[in-house]
Amino acid sequence: MVIIWSKKINDDVKYYIRKKKYKKILDDIESVFPDLLAGNFVGDKLEGFNLPEGAALYKVRIANTSANAGKSNSFQMMNKLQ
Repeated sequence: MVIIWSKKINDDVKYYIRKKKYKKILDDIESVFPDLLAGNFVGDKLEGFNLPEGAALYKVRIANTSANAGKSNSFQMMNKLQ
């Protein structure tokens, strides 16, 4: 399985890191990888995209631990899985 980040996600993560308010953003994002790699597709599967056979697009909400507000104040990522 391959997890593909979009350019938008990379740009957004860099932006939040520069703000220095979200010091734990990389740890927060990395916390989801074990589930995804184990085949536990957390998040919502998005339909209606023209993806290659066997690929899927998921929207994943990740708690922002820097804010201590849970998933209601979360980061959102879209991951394409092949």
